Amino acid sequence: MFPKCTHESFSQKLYEKFKNNKRFSKPKLSRTAFTIQHYAGEVTYQSDHFLDKNRDYVVGEHEELLNASKCSFVSGLFPSVPEENTKSSKSSIANRFKGQLHELMETLSSTEPHYIRCVKPNNLLKPATFDNINVLQQLRCSGVLEAIRISCAGYPTRKLFRDFLQRFCIIAPEILKERNDDKVICQKILDKTGLQGYQIGRTKVFLRAGQMAELDARRTEVRSKAARVIQSRYHTYVARQKFLAIRNTSVSFQSIVRVILACKRRVFLRNQDAALKVQKSVRWYLAWKSYSKLRWSAVTLQAGLRAFGAYNEYVRRKQRKASIHIQARWRCHTDNSNYLKLKRSVLIYQCAWRRRVARRELRKLKMAARDTEALKVEKEKLEEHVEELTSRLGLEMKLRADLENNKAGEISKLQAALREMEHRVEEATAVQESESAKRAVEEALAQEREKITILTNEIEGMKVLLSREQEENTATKNDLAIAQERCEDLNGKIEVADENIKQLRDTVKRFEENVTELESSLMTEKQHNEATRGELGEAHQRVEELLRQVADADGKSAVLQSTVQRLEESLTETEGTLLLERQESEAIKKSLTEARGDNEELVHKTEVFEKDIARFQNNIERLEEAARTFETSLLAEKQHSAAIMSQLAETKEEIEELQKKFTDANRTNDTLQDSLKRLEETAATRDALHVAEKQEHGQTKEALSKSQERNSELLTKVDESEKSINKLMENVKRLEKHATSRESLLLKTKQNQDGTTKALAEAEKRNEELMKSSEDSDKKISLLEDSVNRLEECAAEKDSLLATERQENNATKEELANAQKKTKELVNELQNCQEIRKQLEQDATAKDALLISEKQTHEATKKTLTETLGRNEELIKKIQDSDKHSLQLQLTVERLQANASAKEDLLLREREQSNTTMKVQEENQERNLQLLKRFEDVDKKIDLLQGTIQRLGDHTEKDTLLLSEKQEKDELKKALTETEYKNEELTIKIGETNKKIEHLQNTIHMLEQDIVAKVASLEAEKQENDAIRKSLVEAQERNDELFMKIRDSEYKAHQLQDTVQKLQVDAISRLSSFVLEKQESDAVKKALTEARGRNEDLIRRNEDLLDRNDDLIKKIEELQETIQKLEGKSSNLEAENQTLRQHSIVSTPSTAKSQASYSKIKKSRKWSYFKWQRTIC
Repeated sequence: MFPKCTHESFSQKLYEKFKNNKRFSKPKLSRTAFTIQHYAGEVTYQSDHFLDKNRDYVVGEHEELLNASKCSFVSGLFPSVPEENTKSSKSSIANRFKGQLHELMETLSSTEPHYIRCVKPNNLLKPATFDNINVLQQLRCSGVLEAIRISCAGYPTRKLFRDFLQRFCIIAPEILKERNDDKVICQKILDKTGLQGYQIGRTKVFLRAGQMAELDARRTEVRSKAARVIQSRYHTYVARQKFLAIRNTSVSFQSIVRVILACKRRVFLRNQDAALKVQKSVRWYLAWKSYSKLRWSAVTLQAGLRAFGAYNEYVRRKQRKASIHIQARWRCHTDNSNYLKLKRSVLIYQCAWRRRVARRELRKLKMAARDTEALKVEKEKLEEHVEELTSRLGLEMKLRADLENNKAGEISKLQAALREMEHRVEEATAVQESESAKRAVEEALAQEREKITILTNEIEGMKVLLSREQEENTATKNDLAIAQERCEDLNGKIEVADENIKQLRDTVKRFEENVTELESSLMTEKQHNEATRGELGEAHQRVEELLRQVADADGKSAVLQSTVQRLEESLTETEGTLLLERQESEAIKKSLTEARGDNEELVHKTEVFEKDIARFQNNIERLEEAARTFETSLLAEKQHSAAIMSQLAETKEEIEELQKKFTDANRTNDTLQDSLKRLEETAATRDALHVAEKQEHGQTKEALSKSQERNSELLTKVDESEKSINKLMENVKRLEKHATSRESLLLKTKQNQDGTTKALAEAEKRNEELMKSSEDSDKKISLLEDSVNRLEECAAEKDSLLATERQENNATKEELANAQKKTKELVNELQNCQEIRKQLEQDATAKDALLISEKQTHEATKKTLTETLGRNEELIKKIQDSDKHSLQLQLTVERLQANASAKEDLLLREREQSNTTMKVQEENQERNLQLLKRFEDVDKKIDLLQGTIQRLGDHTEKDTLLLSEKQEKDELKKALTETEYKNEELTIKIGETNKKIEHLQNTIHMLEQDIVAKVASLEAEKQENDAIRKSLVEAQERNDELFMKIRDSEYKAHQLQDTVQKLQVDAISRLSSFVLEKQESDAVKKALTEARGRNEDLIRRNEDLLDRNDDLIKKIEELQETIQKLEGKSSNLEAENQTLRQHSIVSTPSTAKSQASYSKIKKSRKWSYFKWQRTIC
């Protein structure tokens, strides 16, 4: 057909040959076109140039060039084929393709081919659209459905016994152990799986459709179970190794962190100790500097005051000298009368003083007698010891003489025995010359020699004993010599003591004479004192009334104690704030140690002052004979010194009270430390419950804010109470000053009997002031109405007493009319005294102004202190919160790190799994690509074969080949479907693993961001903590500076008060020293010395008061609300006591009974305070 054919003839032949075929059709218009209905649709072909294009003769030159190519692939495509030289046998592409197709069919017949069928989903050529009808039609056209029906009807899978067992022996491994035939084993495996419809041939197993997939599923299940077991074992091993590594790293990290924290703690403690030492040295230096400045200022003030007083004395002396010439004769009469009065008073004072001195001398004599008795006892003991030693020497001498005599007697006896034995031997030799006699003599001589040696040994032992006894005798002689020296010393002391006793006896005799004189003078003065006893009785009645009022005050204090006990129950709620009170307890301990040191210094100073007082007393006793003319002034000063001694006793008692308070404070600190330990133990348990504590944290913050507000309110109330106490103390001091000045005036009026009217006027003024104060207290305080009523009753009684005294004064005025002339002379002196008083009052006002300014500064500093303390507490709370937060962050960071490490491990595992799955997927894809390539080649070959089959329809053998190829195609399609399902499963798994990986990566990224943020927050919080600590250190330094300023201001204030009191005392002494000019110089000197002692005592009192204030502030912080009520009521009670004291001072001077009652009141108060404090503890 091809050699002489054209495109028209070719198309005509096709029309003729395939006109009856349903797949072939001819278009109406064209003659050269023809259409073929394929499975996908109709396709029209044009025969124009069809033959020319299919005449694909190969050019020889081109074939040779391609065959000679260096590329093996190109040269293999065009191998050298021998061709004939005929024209009909020219090589073409079709011929060559036919030969290659024949070779391929031969290879296919030797193998089992598989086919892939492509299906067109739609005719629109768009994605995501699936036409079911069209697809079914394509499958029917391609014969796929028919092949599936045939394969379902038959046995599509056929396996040899060996291949079947090699693949599926995993399902039942126990059957292989029975050692049966392959056929039997296959039968048992299939029976075990429960399959039906299968057949077993001679060499193969025939399975129906789907059974092979079911067996593969069973096989994959068994393999997956085994893989899971292996994976679980491997995962457990890996997890254990990782856990051990994490645990070891965590332990090492914890040890490193603890070491770092310990080092930081050590550095902090070291710095704290160094800071304390530096602060101590700085405070000591500042205190010493301020003390030196104050001392210098006091010395300068004293010098100026002395100069001023000397100048005033000089002026007074001039005035007196001028007035002496005019008033000499008049004063003779007045001086005589005054002299008689003064003589009586001097005799009274001298009797009292001599009695006191005599008692002291008696005490000293008793002490000396005791000392002499002790010396006598020691002397007797030494004499007895000497006698014993002498008796021992005598005995030893006797023993030595007896030993020597015994030694001489024994030697003489031995010599006599030797002589007798020699004589006997000679006689024996002479009488018996026999050998037996000689032997006996020799034996006797040997025995005697042994006895001699024994005796000589005993003698040597006696000599050794004698030498030892001689050494002991020498030692006893030395002891005797020492004892004799001691006896001589004691004798000398005894002689000195005897002399002292003689002197003391002489002094005792003198004092007894003085006592007799004093007793005679006292008898004269008893009558004069009886008049004063009536007044003392009235004063005692008033004191008893005051004691009753104090008892009522004690009852009120008991009520207050009950309220304190109630408030203690409310204090149990504030145990949560004990964590903040650790630092306060440490500060309390430091202050306690400092206060103890101060107390020890005070005790040492008191001992020194007692020694100084003893020295002064000795000096006074020595100067008594020279200063009898000045005894009047000395008596007043000695009374003042007795008052100072009583004040010293009071200070000692106060020191004892302070020690008791310190012990109580130590107990409270111990209890606080125990409670702190308990709280620390509870805190250790609370750390495990961190989540619950976060919820409670807000509540604790609110409670802390409330407690801070309460503390601030308490501090304000304490400041107000302190202000009121200071005001009351100022009033008390002013009243005491007025009392001292008025007492001096009363003494003058008693001496001169002219000041009774003034004393009554002053008493009326005091009563009016008391009435005013009682009315004010009634208005201000409702709780003290009972005490005010009692005071009003006392005032009424005093008014009645004053009325009686006025009547008596009217009687005295008539008697004193004659003495008005004398009072005119004293008016001038009083005017001078008033001028001096005015000057002193001006000085006092100026100093009061200074005190007020310093108190204002003190209050301002206290406010700043309270503010700084509040800030410090807030900062401490912030630091603790930040430390807790930092610990929480550290724990969270560690947990996040552990989670991150675990998740990283999971990521690594999943990445490994994903890598393995990716590798498997890549391998499957490569296999699929290879299969696709093969199927494409097979489809091409099949298309070519179909063309050839159509052309060669006569050949029947090709039909069989087509059937076999279709079967192979079906098997290939099944394998492709299975691989596609597997690929889909793998893609799904890969997608899930990728999602998991992305999720884990996101979580890791989030965790890393959280860790970075938390690390940044930790660093910021550390910086904030450092800044807070620095600010704390600065605040503590500021607090220390403020405390120093406060102490300095308080010290200056107390010193100014002391100087004011000193000035008043000096003024009183000057007013009392107007009587005699010569006595004034000595009185001034002694007054100055005693004033110095008073200054030091007052300084001690001020220091004690400062310590008390510190202790009170600490107790206020601990007790909080209880102290508000107690301080208010205690201030009221103190005001009542002060008013009562003023009443007692106004009524009469202090007596022994009033002092005893006051001491009883004080003891009762101490006892009630001690009970109250004990209940609090």
